[in-house]
Formats: sequence, C-alpha cells, structure tokens
Amino acid sequence: GLAMPVTTWADTSITFEVPAIPGGPKQLLITNAAGQTCANGITVHVLDAGYHPPIVTVPDAAHPTIQSAIDAAADGTLIIVAPGTYNESPIIYKNVKLQGMGAGDTVIDGRFFLSYLDDWLAKLQSIEFDGPEFVPPQVKEISRGQVITVVAKAGSFSSSFPPQVDGFTITGARGEEGGGIYVNAHCQHLIISNNVIRSNGGGFGGGITIGKAYVGDNHNDHIRIHHNRVVNNGGISLAGGIGIFNGADHYEV
Repeated sequence: GLAMPVTTWADTSITFEVPAIPGGPKQLLITNAAGQTCANGITVHVLDAGYHPPIVTVPDAAHPTIQSAIDAAADGTLIIVAPGTYNESPIIYKNVKLQGMGAGDTVIDGRFFLSYLDDWLAKLQSIEFDGPEFVPPQVKEISRGQVITVVAKAGSFSSSFPPQVDGFTITGARGEEGGGIYVNAHCQHLIISNNVIRSNGGGFGGGITIGKAYVGDNHNDHIRIHHNRVVNNGGISLAGGIGIFNGADHYEV
C-alpha cells in the first residue's frame, strides 16, 4: 500500500493529502501509531481524466431515497449516500457503485420491510433480470425481506466498472432466504466492501447470500467480498454469516 501524508488526526476525523496517483477506486485503511490496522475502511474515488463517472448524491431534491437514485442513474454512475439512516430496502439492478460515507455514519436499515412490501414488489416486477435458470417460463420471484437485493440481466455487469456496495452499516433484515445482502444471479464482478453487516436474519444466509440454494448455476462469478465486518447475523437452515451457492466461480473473500 501507499502511505498518505496526514495533515490532522483527531478522535473523530483524519485529514490527509492524496498524492498524484492514477484515478480510480482506492482502498483506504487506517493504521495507528501502535501498528494496528482497522478491519474495514472505505473506498476513496480518485478522479482524473481516465476515471470520472457521473455522480448522483443522496438525498437531494431529485433523489430523496437510495432507490430513487438507482432508478435515475445510468450504468457507470457513482451514487454517493450522505451520512444518515435510510429505512428502505433498495434493489440494485444497474452497473452502479453505491458509496456510503463510512459504516459508522451511513446506515441502511431494513427492519420496516413489511410496511413497504407492496412498493418493493412493484419495483421488482418493473425490473428485467435473469436467473437463476429455472425451468421455463422464468418466474420473477425471489427472496423477500433482505436489506439490499442485487439482480441483473445476463452479461449486464461489467468488469470495467464493477458494481459495488461500500461504506455502509446494513442491518435489520428478516429475510426469507437472504438477510443483509441477497445477490440473485448473473451478478458477475460485484464488489461488497468496507461494510458492517450486522443483526440480520435469513433462511439460507444471514449476512451475505450469493445465489439461490439448491438450484443450478447462479452465474455469480468473480465476486469480491473484502474488508467487511459480518457480525451477529443468523441463518435458519444454512449459512449464518456468508453463504455462497452454486455458480460463483473465482470468488474472493
């Protein structure tokens, strides 16, 4: 790694200078004077001529919720979510990066899922996505109750701008199959990083669930899960923390 020149260091904030480095998403970790490094950090997006995605911020007048920002964003957009608690269960279905301001400050809480279940189902029905590969005709029916849902059309997620969920506390799920984050199928190259995923429950996976259990190929290859704290989650019949099911080749945890 590359050490950043620190200008100020206080109990609640650290200011540092970013040297001249190539643009792109960069992993930031903090190491104190005793040599202890934090378990999870945050992704810093260094902008330059080669990496300058369109940016959408939440909340603002046009995007009061995370879901409204995802709906409005084009593929290749960086969605920056301000500190606060967001009582919603967003569905990611585009090649976008969802960037919180750090797990200590930006919380997505899905405990009130049943109060907006009908709206969530209507949103899911409006999205075109593929898999898992059931016997035709394809039924657009997936687990309910998770905090974040990721669905995709086959081949729509790109390695050149991999979709990402970074810098959040994700909590409050009582999902049928998945808990904190449920990744359906064809979500290649997804990155789940620098989150605190805690106090979630699901049938097959409490914290993170990659794919649907007991089916064929979920086509969730090349998924990276790094620098997260996955704690106090529970699965009823299978994984409590992280469940990775069929068709997730070349994953990294």
